[in-house]
Amino acid sequence: MLMRSILTVTLLAACVPPSNNPPPQYGSGQQQPQQAQSWSCTQIFECFAGCSGDQTCAQGCLANGDAASQAAAMASVSCVAECNASTDEDCVANQCGSQIEACRATGPTAVAAAPAPTYEAPAYQAPVGNTSADRPRQPVSNANILPWLVGDWIGNNFQFQFFGDGRVRRSGSAHFYNEKNRYQCSLVVNEIGRLEQEGDFLIMTFDSQTTNDCHDKSAAPGFTVRYLIDWKENYSDPTGPLQLILREQNCTRGGTMYCDDPLRRR
Repeated sequence: MLMRSILTVTLLAACVPPSNNPPPQYGSGQQQPQQAQSWSCTQIFECFAGCSGDQTCAQGCLANGDAASQAAAMASVSCVAECNASTDEDCVANQCGSQIEACRATGPTAVAAAPAPTYEAPAYQAPVGNTSADRPRQPVSNANILPWLVGDWIGNNFQFQFFGDGRVRRSGSAHFYNEKNRYQCSLVVNEIGRLEQEGDFLIMTFDSQTTNDCHDKSAAPGFTVRYLIDWKENYSDPTGPLQLILREQNCTRGGTMYCDDPLRRR
């Protein structure tokens, strides 16, 4: 019924004398925040005029009035809609006068203004050395990263497996080409060591390094790798959580391409 009736509201709006109240925002169909009064029947019609037959918009206009204004508005709309089906050219004037007058006389009523909503961002202590403006999108604080890391991760240069008991596995490979530009052999690294955290750094200590260099297996002395915990925009999900990146310190392989490992869970 409302859908059919709002199509005739332009005619009815012309019949209802304008009120002295401030005009509402037309066409939005949304209740304004912090509104101190409900709308009068006349204001509802002024809002209807901007809806152009949009049902959702009209429902929003109607919702801004109190019960009396809504009832008066619907009675007037229904009367005009019935006149549209009549052959009496003066039907609105002859049949809807009392409804229109009742609408005009139905004024706004004062309502308690709702307090403005307040939102409190979760407390977050930015770690020393990390100053990114996107820090609230970091999925876990650096201080709590070790339990969150447990599992398998894939990086650009290495794959990592973090265990819940403080161990870490680091593995990877580098491929070599022959003169025909085909894979000839590869250098494979696979090592298990101990993992510790110092502030924004992960320290991995390996007792030895096991390699398979073109099928020549060997073991190197123990060593320590120091990674900076950092975060960057995730290109596959730009509006989602930041992506963890481990930046190898004192890396001699050259450039971030070979020294940084943006990680994703396997």
